[in-house]
Amino acid sequence: MAQVALAWVLKNPVVDSVLSGATKAHHLADAVAALDIDLSEDEVTALEAGYVPRAPTYLHLVRARTPPAIGVVSADARVNA
Repeated sequence: MAQVALAWVLKNPVVDSVLSGATKAHHLADAVAALDIDLSEDEVTALEAGYVPRAPTYLHLVRARTPPAIGVVSADARVNA
């Protein structure tokens, strides 16, 4: 299953890098074997079928530190002028 996960990451254009830790020799062999897996579009669709996008858990911290632009309606529907 790790090989399929890594193959998906390699095929996904929005992923820039992978942090993969190998504590045993077979972990490294699995990671390298992912290079030989070419997922079809149907397989990628099936893998992503259950995925529900969500905001990062830290997003509320970013929003709290970033002042809204002048004249833009913020998430809580106040106009900042």
